[in-house]
Amino acid sequence: MFRIFGVQVVVGIAFLFVVWLRNRKDFPLRLSNLALGIVCSLAILMGNAVLQFAT
Repeated sequence: MFRIFGVQVVVGIAFLFVVWLRNRKDFPLRLSNLALGIVCSLAILMGNAVLQFAT
């Protein structure tokens, strides 16, 4: 699961870099969506890790 999270972060950052290079006006919106997606994925990942270590 950590590898999938890492891939999500790398692809998201690469996508944002391309959007930034093209000077799109919706860059702040895309940045906030990426940040929210990473935070939610991290919360689910940490919850799963807590459940695995608790048993």
